[in-house]
Amino acid sequence: MPRKNCLARSYGVIRAAIGQLLEYRFKHKGKAALEIVLGKKPTLGEITFVKSLGIQLTYWDEQNNKFRAV
Repeated sequence: MPRKNCLARSYGVIRAAIGQLLEYRFKHKGKAALEIVLGKKPTLGEITFVKSLGIQLTYWDEQNNKFRAV
C-alpha cells in the first residue's frame, strides 16, 4: 500500500475517533477524559491536531513493545 494511502487512512481513523469522543463528552456533560489509542506512531501533524482538542493520544511502540502517550 502506498504511504500516502496509509497516512490518509490513519487521519480518517483519527477524525472518526474524535467525532465519537466529542459525542461521548457531550453526553457525559464534559466529565469524560478522552483518549485515542493508535496501532502505530502518529505524525507530528496528527499529534498537534489531537492535542489541540484536549484529547490524549497514545500509540503502540513496536520497537519497545509497549504503549506510549504523546
